[in-house]
Amino acid sequence: MLTTLVGLSAPSMAAAQERCPDAEARVRFIREHLQRDAANARTWSLGWGLTSVAVAGGSFTFAAFESDAHSRTSDYIWGGVSLLPAAILLLFPLRVMRDARALDATAPADCAALAHAEELLERDAEQEAAGIAWYSHALVIGFNVGLGATLGYALDDWGNNALSAGIGIALSEAQILTQPTGALRARDAYHAGAFAEWHLVPLVLPHARGLAVAARF
Repeated sequence: MLTTLVGLSAPSMAAAQERCPDAEARVRFIREHLQRDAANARTWSLGWGLTSVAVAGGSFTFAAFESDAHSRTSDYIWGGVSLLPAAILLLFPLRVMRDARALDATAPADCAALAHAEELLERDAEQEAAGIAWYSHALVIGFNVGLGATLGYALDDWGNNALSAGIGIALSEAQILTQPTGALRARDAYHAGAFAEWHLVPLVLPHARGLAVAARF
């Protein structure tokens, strides 16, 4: 059972500290890393959302001035497909952008806060891992190749659709490869104990005086 440290007696506080040691350092580590990752995620989402809209606008513009009916149809379809990344970013955003705000810096770093922070870190890391996994690459490549082949066959316009499929693959791969992975790296570092705090402490020995570096895990 999780118990806060507020209002506990000295023995109870010691017992609680044993159940969740270094809660303050751990929560601070998670909060700071998620906040940095959230800032990167917002920039990435905005940048690729605008890129998606710009590519779609270009396709629609080409379609409007295209004299060949088959090429015009292809351009309109690819323009609509180009809006999918923006829609996905809007409907399924990276959770870290919201979760970073959920970690209140003024809240006490007790056992409950640590459990909550660890839960957010874990789910944000899992989402980022899924976004760059092999099946994400396979999905976007397969979709673009499949759509290009289908339109090329149906409209007898292989050149235009092969080019559009190639552009779609390149942009999709670039989006995946630039996706922020701060939460994923932070989780690995956290499990490796990188939340340790380093301090300078006085060193007093019978025949020596000075400072020593100490780490608290």
